[in-house]
Amino acid sequence: MKILEYSEIDLEDFNGKTNKFDNVLIREWIKLMNEEGLFNYKLEFPLLSKVLSGKYRFVIQKNAKRHSEKRPSQIQISSSINVPFDINKFNFNKINSNEIMFKLNRQDENQILNDDFIIINNSPIELGHSLLVPQLHSNLNQVLNLDSIKLALELIILSNSLNLIIGFNTVQAYSSVNHLHLHIYYLNLLNNRDSEFPFPIQNITQAERIGPNLWFLSDDVIPIPAFSLQLCDFQNDICKFSKKIFSITDYFMKNEIPHNLVLVKSTSFTNTTPTDLLTVRAVIWPKKPASEIPDNSMNINFAMCELSGHIFVPKDEDYETINENYLNKIANQAKLNEEKFKLIKNDLKFLF
Repeated sequence: MKILEYSEIDLEDFNGKTNKFDNVLIREWIKLMNEEGLFNYKLEFPLLSKVLSGKYRFVIQKNAKRHSEKRPSQIQISSSINVPFDINKFNFNKINSNEIMFKLNRQDENQILNDDFIIINNSPIELGHSLLVPQLHSNLNQVLNLDSIKLALELIILSNSLNLIIGFNTVQAYSSVNHLHLHIYYLNLLNNRDSEFPFPIQNITQAERIGPNLWFLSDDVIPIPAFSLQLCDFQNDICKFSKKIFSITDYFMKNEIPHNLVLVKSTSFTNTTPTDLLTVRAVIWPKKPASEIPDNSMNINFAMCELSGHIFVPKDEDYETINENYLNKIANQAKLNEEKFKLIKNDLKFLF
Protein backbone atom coordinates (compact mmCIF):
# COMPACT_ATOMS: atom_id res chain seq x y z
CA MET A 1 0.00 0.00 0.00
CA LYS A 2 1.20 3.49 -0.86
CA ILE A 3 2.04 5.55 2.25
CA LEU A 4 2.50 9.32 2.35
CA GLU A 5 4.69 10.29 5.29
CA TYR A 6 5.04 13.78 6.71
CA SER A 7 6.07 15.44 9.94
CA GLU A 8 5.93 18.73 11.81
CA ILE A 9 8.85 19.99 9.75
CA ASP A 10 6.77 19.67 6.56
CA LEU A 11 4.09 21.90 8.10
CA GLU A 12 6.34 24.74 9.22
CA ASP A 13 7.23 26.59 6.02
CA PHE A 14 3.72 27.54 4.90
CA ASN A 15 4.66 29.57 1.82
CA GLY A 16 7.55 27.43 0.60
CA LYS A 17 6.14 23.97 0.10
CA THR A 18 7.22 21.29 -2.30
CA ASN A 19 4.57 19.57 -4.42
CA LYS A 20 4.98 16.22 -2.66
CA PHE A 21 1.39 15.90 -1.45
CA ASP A 22 -0.13 17.18 -4.70
CA ASN A 23 2.13 14.99 -6.85
CA VAL A 24 1.28 11.82 -4.94
CA LEU A 25 -2.45 12.50 -4.86
CA ILE A 26 -2.78 13.42 -8.53
CA ARG A 27 -0.47 10.63 -9.71
CA GLU A 28 -2.34 7.95 -7.76
CA TRP A 29 -5.73 9.35 -8.78
CA ILE A 30 -4.88 9.39 -12.50
CA LYS A 31 -3.45 5.87 -12.26
CA LEU A 32 -6.69 4.57 -10.75
CA MET A 33 -8.82 6.60 -13.17
CA ASN A 34 -7.14 4.68 -16.00
CA GLU A 35 -8.02 1.33 -14.46
CA GLU A 36 -11.29 -0.33 -15.38
CA GLY A 37 -14.12 -0.77 -12.91
CA LEU A 38 -13.06 1.56 -10.09
CA PHE A 39 -14.70 4.84 -11.13
CA ASN A 40 -18.31 5.01 -12.25
CA TYR A 41 -17.23 7.12 -15.24
CA LYS A 42 -14.18 8.72 -16.83
CA LEU A 43 -13.68 12.45 -16.61
CA GLU A 44 -12.47 14.06 -19.82
CA PHE A 45 -10.28 17.10 -19.23
CA PRO A 46 -10.57 19.98 -19.46
CA LEU A 47 -14.18 20.12 -18.32
CA LEU A 48 -16.31 22.71 -20.10
CA SER A 49 -16.14 25.73 -17.77
CA LYS A 50 -17.22 29.35 -17.52
CA VAL A 51 -17.57 32.13 -14.94
CA LEU A 52 -21.07 33.58 -14.62
CA SER A 53 -21.59 37.30 -14.72
CA GLY A 54 -22.96 38.78 -11.50
CA LYS A 55 -21.69 39.76 -8.07
CA TYR A 56 -20.93 36.21 -6.90
CA ARG A 57 -18.95 35.10 -9.99
CA PHE A 58 -20.11 31.48 -9.83
CA VAL A 59 -17.87 28.96 -11.64
CA ILE A 60 -20.00 26.68 -13.84
CA GLN A 61 -18.79 23.33 -15.16
CA LYS A 62 -20.53 20.66 -17.20
CA ASN A 63 -20.29 17.18 -15.68
CA ALA A 64 -22.78 14.94 -17.43
CA LYS A 65 -22.39 11.85 -15.24
CA ARG A 66 -22.13 13.23 -11.70
CA HIS A 67 -25.89 13.29 -11.05
CA SER A 68 -26.82 10.05 -12.82
CA GLU A 69 -23.90 7.89 -11.65
CA LYS A 70 -23.36 9.16 -8.10
CA ARG A 71 -23.77 6.57 -5.34
CA PRO A 72 -27.31 6.88 -3.93
CA SER A 73 -27.64 8.22 -0.40
CA GLN A 74 -27.59 5.61 2.34
CA ILE A 75 -28.95 8.06 4.89
CA GLN A 76 -32.65 8.04 5.62
CA ILE A 77 -34.38 11.37 6.18
CA SER A 78 -33.73 12.14 9.82
CA SER A 79 -34.53 14.94 12.21
CA SER A 80 -31.02 14.56 13.66
CA ILE A 81 -27.66 15.36 12.08
CA ASN A 82 -25.95 13.01 14.54
CA VAL A 83 -27.08 9.68 13.10
CA PRO A 84 -25.34 6.63 14.62
CA PHE A 85 -23.01 4.66 12.36
CA ASP A 86 -24.76 1.62 10.86
CA ILE A 87 -22.44 -1.26 9.94
CA ASN A 88 -25.18 -2.77 7.75
CA LYS A 89 -25.34 0.22 5.41
CA PHE A 90 -22.73 1.25 2.89
CA ASN A 91 -19.55 2.48 4.52
CA PHE A 92 -15.93 2.79 3.44
CA ASN A 93 -14.96 -0.54 5.00
CA LYS A 94 -16.92 -2.11 2.11
CA ILE A 95 -15.02 -0.52 -0.78
CA ASN A 96 -12.75 -2.43 -3.14
CA SER A 97 -9.24 -2.31 -1.65
CA ASN A 98 -8.02 -0.94 -4.99
CA GLU A 99 -10.03 2.23 -4.31
CA ILE A 100 -7.57 3.15 -1.56
CA MET A 101 -5.07 5.65 -2.96
CA PHE A 102 -2.73 5.87 0.01
CA LYS A 103 -2.42 5.89 3.77
CA LEU A 104 -1.31 8.96 5.72
CA ASN A 105 1.46 8.58 8.28
CA ARG A 106 2.51 11.48 10.43
CA GLN A 107 6.02 10.44 11.44
CA ASP A 108 6.19 12.33 14.72
CA GLU A 109 3.04 10.68 16.07
CA ASN A 110 2.31 7.08 17.08
CA GLN A 111 2.15 5.37 13.69
CA ILE A 112 0.51 2.31 15.20
CA LEU A 113 -2.55 4.47 15.79
CA ASN A 114 -2.53 5.99 12.29
CA ASP A 115 -5.60 4.86 10.43
CA ASP A 116 -6.18 7.78 8.06
CA PHE A 117 -6.67 7.11 4.35
CA ILE A 118 -7.25 8.88 1.05
CA ILE A 119 -9.63 6.94 -1.18
CA ILE A 120 -11.14 7.73 -4.56
CA ASN A 121 -14.56 9.29 -4.93
CA ASN A 122 -15.90 6.97 -7.59
CA SER A 123 -18.23 9.68 -8.95
CA PRO A 124 -15.70 12.49 -9.33
CA ILE A 125 -16.43 16.17 -9.78
CA GLU A 126 -12.99 17.35 -10.87
CA LEU A 127 -9.30 16.48 -11.00
CA GLY A 128 -8.12 14.45 -8.03
CA HIS A 129 -11.57 14.22 -6.44
CA SER A 130 -11.01 11.91 -3.53
CA LEU A 131 -12.13 11.38 0.06
CA LEU A 132 -10.18 11.85 3.25
CA VAL A 133 -11.39 9.16 5.67
CA PRO A 134 -9.97 9.75 9.16
CA GLN A 135 -9.67 6.69 11.40
CA LEU A 136 -11.24 4.54 8.71
CA HIS A 137 -11.72 1.41 10.82
CA SER A 138 -13.12 3.23 13.86
CA ASN A 139 -16.54 3.44 12.19
CA LEU A 140 -17.11 7.09 13.00
CA ASN A 141 -20.35 8.68 11.87
CA GLN A 142 -20.49 11.85 9.74
CA VAL A 143 -19.74 14.30 12.54
CA LEU A 144 -16.55 16.36 12.58
CA ASN A 145 -14.24 15.83 15.52
CA LEU A 146 -11.15 17.79 16.49
CA ASP A 147 -8.69 15.26 15.07
CA SER A 148 -10.36 15.18 11.64
CA ILE A 149 -10.33 18.98 11.40
CA LYS A 150 -6.65 19.10 12.35
CA LEU A 151 -5.83 16.38 9.80
CA ALA A 152 -7.65 18.23 7.00
CA LEU A 153 -5.79 21.44 7.88
CA GLU A 154 -2.46 19.62 7.78
CA LEU A 155 -3.21 18.34 4.27
CA ILE A 156 -4.15 21.72 2.86
CA ILE A 157 -0.98 23.17 4.38
CA LEU A 158 1.07 20.34 2.84
CA SER A 159 -0.36 21.22 -0.57
CA ASN A 160 1.39 23.74 -2.78
CA SER A 161 -1.71 24.36 -4.90
CA LEU A 162 -4.08 27.32 -4.81
CA ASN A 163 -6.61 25.13 -6.63
CA LEU A 164 -7.16 22.65 -3.79
CA ILE A 165 -10.28 22.56 -1.63
CA ILE A 166 -11.19 20.31 1.29
CA GLY A 167 -14.81 20.26 2.36
CA PHE A 168 -17.34 18.58 4.62
CA ASN A 169 -21.12 18.06 4.49
CA THR A 170 -23.15 16.93 7.49
CA VAL A 171 -26.18 14.70 7.43
CA GLN A 172 -29.07 16.94 6.30
CA ALA A 173 -26.52 19.12 4.48
CA TYR A 174 -26.17 16.71 1.55
CA SER A 175 -23.78 14.08 2.88
CA SER A 176 -24.76 10.79 1.26
CA VAL A 177 -22.63 8.40 3.39
CA ASN A 178 -22.78 8.30 7.19
CA HIS A 179 -19.11 7.39 7.63
CA LEU A 180 -16.77 10.25 8.54
CA HIS A 181 -15.18 11.70 5.39
CA LEU A 182 -14.17 14.98 3.76
CA HIS A 183 -13.98 15.80 0.05
CA ILE A 184 -10.73 16.82 -1.64
CA TYR A 185 -10.31 18.05 -5.22
CA TYR A 186 -8.60 20.57 -7.49
CA LEU A 187 -10.52 23.12 -9.57
CA ASN A 188 -8.74 23.71 -12.86
CA LEU A 189 -10.15 26.55 -14.94
CA LEU A 190 -7.22 27.11 -17.32
CA ASN A 191 -7.90 30.59 -18.76
CA ASN A 192 -11.46 30.95 -17.42
CA ARG A 193 -10.59 32.73 -14.20
CA ASP A 194 -10.64 36.21 -12.72
CA SER A 195 -7.70 35.82 -10.34
CA GLU A 196 -5.00 33.48 -9.07
CA PHE A 197 -7.66 31.82 -6.93
CA PRO A 198 -10.17 29.66 -8.86
CA PHE A 199 -12.86 29.31 -6.17
CA PRO A 200 -15.07 32.38 -5.60
CA ILE A 201 -14.88 31.78 -1.83
CA GLN A 202 -11.11 32.43 -2.04
CA ASN A 203 -11.62 35.85 -3.61
CA ILE A 204 -13.81 37.38 -0.91
CA THR A 205 -12.12 40.35 0.72
CA GLN A 206 -15.06 41.94 2.56
CA ALA A 207 -15.83 40.44 5.95
CA GLU A 208 -17.13 41.74 9.24
CA ARG A 209 -15.05 40.96 12.32
CA ILE A 210 -17.56 39.92 14.99
CA GLY A 211 -15.09 38.45 17.47
CA PRO A 212 -11.34 38.56 18.13
CA ASN A 213 -10.76 35.81 15.52
CA LEU A 214 -14.23 35.33 14.06
CA TRP A 215 -15.45 36.83 10.79
CA PHE A 216 -18.94 37.04 9.33
CA LEU A 217 -19.60 36.80 5.58
CA SER A 218 -22.94 38.34 4.69
CA ASP A 219 -25.07 37.61 1.64
CA ASP A 220 -23.63 40.76 0.11
CA VAL A 221 -20.51 38.69 -0.71
CA ILE A 222 -21.75 35.08 -0.77
CA PRO A 223 -25.19 33.61 -1.57
CA ILE A 224 -25.68 32.07 1.90
CA PRO A 225 -24.23 33.85 4.97
CA ALA A 226 -21.38 32.09 6.77
CA PHE A 227 -18.77 32.34 9.48
CA SER A 228 -15.06 32.32 8.75
CA LEU A 229 -11.76 31.90 10.53
CA GLN A 230 -8.23 32.25 9.17
CA LEU A 231 -5.03 30.58 10.26
CA CYS A 232 -3.04 33.82 10.35
CA ASP A 233 -5.26 35.11 13.20
CA PHE A 234 -3.93 32.23 15.32
CA GLN A 235 -0.24 32.92 14.60
CA ASN A 236 -0.31 29.91 12.25
CA ASP A 237 -0.90 27.58 15.21
CA ILE A 238 -2.76 24.62 13.69
CA CYS A 239 -3.89 23.25 17.06
CA LYS A 240 -5.46 26.52 18.21
CA PHE A 241 -7.04 27.03 14.78
CA SER A 242 -8.47 23.50 14.78
CA LYS A 243 -9.98 23.95 18.24
CA LYS A 244 -11.79 27.14 17.26
CA ILE A 245 -13.19 25.59 14.09
CA PHE A 246 -14.33 22.62 16.16
CA SER A 247 -15.99 24.89 18.72
CA ILE A 248 -18.26 26.16 15.91
CA THR A 249 -19.02 22.80 14.30
CA ASP A 250 -19.59 21.25 17.73
CA TYR A 251 -22.04 24.06 18.58
CA PHE A 252 -23.91 23.35 15.35
CA MET A 253 -23.94 19.61 16.02
CA LYS A 254 -25.22 19.96 19.58
CA ASN A 255 -27.94 22.33 18.38
CA GLU A 256 -28.89 20.06 15.46
CA ILE A 257 -28.03 22.66 12.81
CA PRO A 258 -26.96 21.16 9.46
CA HIS A 259 -23.73 22.71 8.24
CA ASN A 260 -20.98 22.64 5.64
CA LEU A 261 -17.30 23.47 5.94
CA VAL A 262 -14.66 24.34 3.35
CA LEU A 263 -10.92 24.90 3.74
CA VAL A 264 -9.00 26.80 1.07
CA LYS A 265 -5.84 28.82 0.72
CA SER A 266 -6.34 32.55 0.34
CA THR A 267 -5.12 35.88 1.61
CA SER A 268 -6.17 37.49 4.85
CA PHE A 269 -9.35 39.56 4.89
CA THR A 270 -7.13 42.47 5.87
CA ASN A 271 -4.66 41.93 3.01
CA THR A 272 -5.47 42.99 -0.55
CA THR A 273 -2.29 41.76 -2.27
CA PRO A 274 -3.07 38.53 -4.19
CA THR A 275 -0.98 35.44 -3.32
CA ASP A 276 1.07 37.47 -0.85
CA LEU A 277 1.18 36.12 2.72
CA LEU A 278 -1.09 33.16 2.07
CA THR A 279 -3.21 31.78 4.86
CA VAL A 280 -5.80 29.05 5.26
CA ARG A 281 -9.41 30.20 5.28
CA ALA A 282 -12.11 28.10 6.95
CA VAL A 283 -15.72 28.92 6.08
CA ILE A 284 -18.69 27.33 7.86
CA TRP A 285 -22.33 27.62 6.75
CA PRO A 286 -25.34 26.83 8.96
CA LYS A 287 -28.34 25.90 6.81
CA LYS A 288 -31.86 24.57 6.74
CA PRO A 289 -32.17 20.76 6.78
CA ALA A 290 -32.00 19.36 3.25
CA SER A 291 -35.35 17.64 3.77
CA GLU A 292 -36.96 21.11 4.00
CA ILE A 293 -35.41 22.43 0.78
CA PRO A 294 -37.39 21.83 -2.43
CA ASP A 295 -35.87 20.17 -5.48
CA ASN A 296 -35.06 22.20 -8.57
CA SER A 297 -34.96 21.48 -12.29
CA MET A 298 -31.14 21.40 -12.50
CA ASN A 299 -30.66 19.14 -9.45
CA ILE A 300 -28.41 21.72 -7.78
CA ASN A 301 -27.88 21.37 -4.04
CA PHE A 302 -25.89 23.92 -2.06
CA ALA A 303 -23.37 21.56 -0.45
CA MET A 304 -19.68 22.31 0.08
CA CYS A 305 -18.82 22.60 -3.64
CA GLU A 306 -21.69 24.90 -4.51
CA LEU A 307 -21.19 27.01 -1.39
CA SER A 308 -17.58 27.59 -2.45
CA GLY A 309 -18.98 28.99 -5.70
CA HIS A 310 -18.38 25.89 -7.87
CA ILE A 311 -21.51 24.66 -9.65
CA PHE A 312 -21.67 21.61 -11.93
CA VAL A 313 -24.57 20.78 -14.23
CA PRO A 314 -25.22 17.67 -16.35
CA LYS A 315 -26.96 19.02 -19.44
CA ASP A 316 -25.87 21.25 -22.31
CA GLU A 317 -29.02 23.34 -22.05
CA ASP A 318 -28.49 23.87 -18.32
CA TYR A 319 -24.90 24.95 -18.93
CA GLU A 320 -26.06 27.47 -21.53
CA THR A 321 -29.04 28.90 -19.66
CA ILE A 322 -27.97 28.91 -15.99
CA ASN A 323 -27.73 32.38 -14.47
CA GLU A 324 -27.09 34.00 -11.12
CA ASN A 325 -30.76 34.81 -10.46
CA TYR A 326 -31.63 31.11 -10.74
CA LEU A 327 -28.83 30.13 -8.35
CA ASN A 328 -29.79 32.85 -5.88
CA LYS A 329 -33.34 31.50 -5.78
CA ILE A 330 -32.02 28.02 -4.87
CA ALA A 331 -29.64 29.49 -2.28
CA ASN A 332 -32.43 31.49 -0.65
CA GLN A 333 -34.40 28.29 -0.11
CA ALA A 334 -31.49 26.88 1.93
CA LYS A 335 -30.99 29.93 4.18
CA LEU A 336 -32.03 29.91 7.79
CA ASN A 337 -34.60 32.52 8.72
CA GLU A 338 -33.24 35.85 9.91
CA GLU A 339 -34.30 35.36 13.53
CA LYS A 340 -32.55 31.98 13.87
CA PHE A 341 -29.42 33.23 12.15
CA LYS A 342 -29.25 36.24 14.47
CA LEU A 343 -29.46 33.89 17.47
CA ILE A 344 -26.61 31.76 16.09
CA LYS A 345 -24.49 34.83 15.41
CA ASN A 346 -24.93 36.04 18.98
CA ASP A 347 -24.13 32.61 20.44
CA LEU A 348 -20.94 32.26 18.39
CA LYS A 349 -19.71 35.67 19.52
CA PHE A 350 -19.63 34.31 23.08
CA LEU A 351 -17.51 31.33 21.96
CA PHE A 352 -14.79 33.78 20.97
